[in-house]
Amino acid sequence: MRYLTGILLFALITAGCTSSTGVVTNTTAVEKDDRAPDWSEQFRHTDELDEIDFDAFLAQLYNAPSADRQAMVDSFLTVIEGSDEYGFPLVSEDQAVYIYTHTSASTVTLPGDHNGWTAADDVLARVSGTNFWFRRKNYPNDARLDYKLVVDGNWILDPRNPHRVYGGYGPNSEMAMPGYVQPVEIQEDPDIPHGTIDQITFESDSLNNSRTVRIYTPPGYDPENEIYPVIYVHDGGEYISLGSMDHVLDYSIANGYCEPLIAVFVDPVNRMDEYWRNDAFMEMFVHELIPAIEADYAIEDDPSRRAVMGCSLGGVTSVYFGLHYPNVFGKIAGHSSALWIDGSATVDEVEANPMSGMVFYLDTGTFEGSTYLDDNRRLRDVLRDNGNQVTYTEWHEAHSWGNWRAHIDDILYALFHTNSVPE
Repeated sequence: MRYLTGILLFALITAGCTSSTGVVTNTTAVEKDDRAPDWSEQFRHTDELDEIDFDAFLAQLYNAPSADRQAMVDSFLTVIEGSDEYGFPLVSEDQAVYIYTHTSASTVTLPGDHNGWTAADDVLARVSGTNFWFRRKNYPNDARLDYKLVVDGNWILDPRNPHRVYGGYGPNSEMAMPGYVQPVEIQEDPDIPHGTIDQITFESDSLNNSRTVRIYTPPGYDPENEIYPVIYVHDGGEYISLGSMDHVLDYSIANGYCEPLIAVFVDPVNRMDEYWRNDAFMEMFVHELIPAIEADYAIEDDPSRRAVMGCSLGGVTSVYFGLHYPNVFGKIAGHSSALWIDGSATVDEVEANPMSGMVFYLDTGTFEGSTYLDDNRRLRDVLRDNGNQVTYTEWHEAHSWGNWRAHIDDILYALFHTNSVPE
């Protein structure tokens, strides 16, 4: 783990261990000096924070007199809070330490992407004589996960962690391991050209409903002299509000990761119905929405230049569109596609009705488990065996917008790449 250098050096004393249930017990008794160290002063004069050895700190804490422990905790936390390099959770090469402080709480647990959001699985241990609760978890070095704390039954954000990720159910706290690279492309960059977004209400005759559609045109859009490739985006509003895809498009085009293109962000009306292998929705999309959009914008009428993408059920819908209309969509992308629905029927259909010569991007998170991994891997293999170009990646993340927003640029590069490679 990480060590504090300078005036503070922890002795490596084997004093405590954590059981699989998170209960901390003292295992070794050591002779203590009657003069308890002034931990506050030691931490206050520590000028350099290189690395932190949490195990060493915990050993010192458990071997200190009970009356001294809270001051040690306060000093330890003050050092972390004053550091520009470290924060909460406290992460190392392969471990994250979640820390919470509360005097009167009875139980604190850690639900999140790492355990399928099960509140009871990861219980924080409390050090007696202090308000200090903690839980250690081992992760791959580049993992990024959402989580919350549950304190006596109340779900809360981690009060010591300022990093938030927003999703369809509101904000979560974010844990990012040292090897994870934050997606700079989701931030608005004032120093690059920006595209334009038009918003319309699209009325469907066949479905007898209306929906919001947003059309992104790239910087320098010139409909009189140029025609552009296009990508249709399911869950369109969320890909903008939660995925910042408009910023990703600006960044990717400006840096040459993808060619200038038009993106059509289509909102669902009834998501669970429309995205569940729904033929009526697909027919409306192909025969009503696309002709209406492409009559008003300078879009190439070529399936090899037309893509469709989505996440979860939107990913299934994208594959389903490609399966039934390869003459319309030549490029397909899915984040964490929920291919397990209807007994993996979409993968079965692709296997029984081979497509070829198409371009696919598929990804999923290793923390999504076999439900997602197995079918996405199977689809990858079937598509490759049939002669399609498939980009497939497994990220050490889970089923969340924190995952998907960071890999929109990978989709744009895989489907519309130039010579540059996104970082």
